[in-house]
Formats: sequence, structure tokens, C-alpha cells
Amino acid sequence: MQALIDMVVSLQWNKRPQHPSAVFSLEQFCIDTVMAMWHFHGGCQVGKVVDHDYKVLGVDALRVIDVYLTLLDAHTYWMLYNCRRPYIENKYYTKETIT
Repeated sequence: MQALIDMVVSLQWNKRPQHPSAVFSLEQFCIDTVMAMWHFHGGCQVGKVVDHDYKVLGVDALRVIDVYLTLLDAHTYWMLYNCRRPYIENKYYTKETIT
């Protein structure tokens, strides 16, 4: 696991600020490295895969976060706004560094 974390933290395609604690902290590793690289796609049926609370049927403590299931319009700008929002609120990022 540590070798995988070290490799991903060092990749050049990830232009986000890197923090030394990412090598030791799984939480910081996720903050520094997790990103969407492709357009969101996919779906699952309510009632067959998830219940009405978006909990996966037959699995404890797992929910599906899937825009396809929501009643909102899932256009690209909506997804971009909601993906960027945590970084704006994160203490390591400001609006100036991501716009």
C-alpha cells in the first residue's frame, strides 16, 4: 500500500499542491490525489441496486452517490460546481488557486 501511495503522490499529471503528510496520512493522500479525469457516467436502478435512501441492497454501510439517481438536472456545469465545491471550502485551497 505504501508503494502505491508513494507512486501516486509523485505522478506529474497531478498538479494539485502536495503535502508531505500525504505519504503518512490516507486522508491527506485522498485530498491530494483523488480527482475526476473523465465525464461522470453510469447509473443504477432504485429498488434493484439501491433503496430509496441510496443504500446498496445487501451491503451494510455503503451508499451510492450517483447523479443519475437524483431528481436534479445532471448537466456538466452542475457536476463541475459540486465537484469543485469541497476544494473551495478546504483549508488548503482558495478560490484563487482553483479558478
